Amino acid sequence: MNLTIYRKILLLGCIPIAIFIALFYAYVLPSFGGRYMEARKLGARQVVEMAYTYLEAAEARVKAGELPLEQAQKEATAAITKMRYGGDNYVWIAAPGPKMIAHPIKPELNGKDLGDTKGAKGFKHFVAMDEAAKAPDGGFVAYDQVLPDK
Repeated sequence: MNLTIYRKILLLGCIPIAIFIALFYAYVLPSFGGRYMEARKLGARQVVEMAYTYLEAAEARVKAGELPLEQAQKEATAAITKMRYGGDNYVWIAAPGPKMIAHPIKPELNGKDLGDTKGAKGFKHFVAMDEAAKAPDGGFVAYDQVLPDK
């Protein structure tokens, strides 16, 4: 194959670029994606732990006779549903079942059984979260959120 000097130089310049692109897609991008997801999981876990700590403190006040149970529940619900993290992420309170106790964005879901609620891809994420919550160390559920209009 007879290549001009210009084409040979151009080809020699393209080889390192092609190698860089291949390495980027094969190693750097997947590594970054994994680290990003781990950081998101850690952030969500920390927010849940903060809410749980708040609940433990409220329970201690009830047991000490400082606060009636109903008032403690009302205050805890108000505080937890105001929690935000990572911009527009929020915390809700659910009971096993899964039954929504308090949702800060769609309060019309409060008190409803969400066992049949499906996300954007037909995934029953509330059921998956209910199961993850029962695990000794909790869990993480990735999903595309679509809240029911009901």
